[in-house]
Amino acid sequence: MLSLLLGSELILRPVLVAGSVSEVRAIELAAPTRPAPDAALSIPTNAMDGETVNFAIRILAGNPVGYQWSFETKSGGKDRAQLNIENAANSATPAIAYWYSTGHNKCGVDFTSVYTIKVRVAFDDGTELVKKGTFSVSVGKNWGGNVDPPMTRGAPDLRYDDKTRQWSVVGPGTLERVSNPLKLRLPTSSQFYEKVRRHEEVHVKQFEGGVLSDLFRIDSLMDWLRKTTPSAADKHALEQKVFTEIANWRQSQQVLMMKLLPAAEREAYAVSDQIEPRYIFQNCGRF
Repeated sequence: MLSLLLGSELILRPVLVAGSVSEVRAIELAAPTRPAPDAALSIPTNAMDGETVNFAIRILAGNPVGYQWSFETKSGGKDRAQLNIENAANSATPAIAYWYSTGHNKCGVDFTSVYTIKVRVAFDDGTELVKKGTFSVSVGKNWGGNVDPPMTRGAPDLRYDDKTRQWSVVGPGTLERVSNPLKLRLPTSSQFYEKVRRHEEVHVKQFEGGVLSDLFRIDSLMDWLRKTTPSAADKHALEQKVFTEIANWRQSQQVLMMKLLPAAEREAYAVSDQIEPRYIFQNCGRF
């Protein structure tokens, strides 16, 4: 009898000795060994708050049938913990990373938070493989915003007196006080963006009609020039003197602004401190 079966089933075949069938041996063939499932995790080591990053898992052995991405935080790191994984059931996915706090102290938090990234891979043989990696998210220590004081543009009117043969400052001319826009030093995708923006908007309004509105005004500059720029026979010399005194006047206005700064900041923080996240960009008794 001659029987041939595939795989690990029994195969019987005749063994011929000197032209005759002397015996039949049973040979059992073992199935080929499959390598154990394996995969390599690919994630960045760090990102800034609000940044979009990419996670991926590369299969080295096995036939995957499913993926599941997830994350864990440090103990106590539940406040603001967010990692928006867009395609959690795919082998590769983008994610938006956000900083989170590990405690309830709003004034003494770390600028960096750590996530543990996990991906669970299911294989067609019923096994599962879990890969993990750490990933940190930071808030920039130089992030924030500012509003520069109003600019002074133009030049005052200079007039020559034929009787005295002197040039003198006689009016504001084209001088004007020009407000500066707010400047923000953080990405629009950061969870702190709206908080910082609202804070700096208060300062813009303070220069327009609030606690800082009396600073850098043209009438104040004209008073300064009348006291510090006497008439001169040479027009160019007077122009140079005016240029110097405008710079001196602006420095004096800066000194006054610094005296008003604590009140201005308290007013701005009274608005922004109420906006989430209530961490990092807080007054915390500084003003």
